[in-house]
Amino acid sequence: FGGNVRALAHCAARCILPRGHPFGDVEEIPLPRLRKEWFIDLAEGSPLRQRVDHMMKAINVDRTIAAELRTLHGVVRLVERGVGVAIVDPVASQLLDPESVTSHRLLPEIAWDIAQFVPRDRPLSAMGLAFADAVSSEIDRLKRAGVVS
Repeated sequence: FGGNVRALAHCAARCILPRGHPFGDVEEIPLPRLRKEWFIDLAEGSPLRQRVDHMMKAINVDRTIAAELRTLHGVVRLVERGVGVAIVDPVASQLLDPESVTSHRLLPEIAWDIAQFVPRDRPLSAMGLAFADAVSSEIDRLKRAGVVS
């Protein structure tokens, strides 16, 4: 049993801030500048949360976490209400109210790839092909929107 990995897209986390935040006009935010912020985070088991925790620990930043939620939608809503800032998946840009939140690149970048595992010795089932096609279409839409590259 084996397979190949087909790269689909590259993602980079974004920092979202309530509109009016002092960093709101900055295009790129260095992680250490977030040292004194209140964070709205995904639950501890989330892969993105683990990456953020690791990056912050590597640069000796102890974060203050105001709230932990299980969904990205909830995280975005609390940032919109001004409860704190968040580091989110770039797909969260589809949930943002631009009147309430600004979105910024991070330095250093917290990045990952979206990929598909394709079995080497057997073709995908009809269901597998339909799923792969749906994912590919969504990735293409996100690329056109500038959400992923």
